[in-house]
This record gives sequence, structure tokens and C-alpha cells, in this order.
Amino acid sequence: MKNKKKPPFFGKTVVITGASSGVEKATAEAFAREGADLVLASRGQQALTETAEACKKYGGIVLTLVTDTSVPEDLPPCRKGIYSE
Repeated sequence: MKNKKKPPFFGKTVVITGASSGVEKATAEAFAREGADLVLASRGQQALTETAEACKKYGGIVLTLVTDTSVPEDLPPCRKGIYSE
């Protein structure tokens, strides 16, 4: 029987804000490739959904939250969404 090594972030959850584009999108995809489950937050639903779909192909769990982390009132619902899943 061949011993398969688990990816480095297998079983870990990573939260990424601004995940719909740029460096943050690339970061989300990199963590997904390394086995992480993801919580992706961004202001734009469509681009966020596209990022999530790209990450899901690696097999992990991907939760998306449409939120603006620069608005203090958006943070408690964001935190609640992360912990309720």
C-alpha cells in the first residue's frame, strides 16, 4: 500500500478577504491547491462566485461571504457566517 502524504493545509481553514480578484484571488487558489478549506469574503458576488468555483475544483470546502470588511457593521455578520458553517 502506497503512503499518500496529505497536502500541507489539509484540515485547516483559511479566511481571505478581497478574494474576488488580484493577489487575494491567487492566494485563495494557492491555499485550495494545498488542501485548505476556505472562507472567501468580498464585496462583489459574481467575481467571488467565480473564485469559489475555481477553488472548489481542488476538493476542499469553500464558503463565500459578500461583505465589506471596511464597514464595521459588516464584521459581526461575517464572523457569524464563518462560525455557523
